[in-house]
Amino acid sequence: MKMMTLGKPAPPPSDDPVFSGNVAYDELIGADEAELLRLGEVVFAPGGKTKWHHHGCDQLLIITGGHGRVGTRSETFDVRTGDVMFIPSGEVHFHGATEHTTMAHISVLTPGEEIIDE
Repeated sequence: MKMMTLGKPAPPPSDDPVFSGNVAYDELIGADEAELLRLGEVVFAPGGKTKWHHHGCDQLLIITGGHGRVGTRSETFDVRTGDVMFIPSGEVHFHGATEHTTMAHISVLTPGEEIIDE
């Protein structure tokens, strides 16, 4: 059993392949801790986002604060606190804050690799 506290993310390493801009991340449950689940908290400063990527598994994004965008190459959604996005396995996408707002979310993933598509 493990208890986690939200609101303590830290900047990822400067060579992190997934994020661009000012982003903080906390891996709440990693692949080495659970067989069927990965959980992370991400906080994006204005302009912070992920690079285009896809996962070898389904992903849920639970927006916990602010205003941001989640998009594919063909559509973009404006998301706010309380919204939940489902991203199916293999769908190329990005997520992050707008240029003038912050955005935070919880990412829920099942096991699978993450592939950068930029």
